[in-house]
Amino acid sequence: MTFLANMLREEGGYEYKKAIVNTIISIVEENPEAKEA
Repeated sequence: MTFLANMLREEGGYEYKKAIVNTIISIVEENPEAKEA
């Protein structure tokens, strides 16, 4: 999750960041324990 969050902070277009956000959401939905405090 940290890796994906760091990718959001870097440069990239809308579609790139949207794909990262969708990936994070999918991971959390499938595995609620993946959330970090």
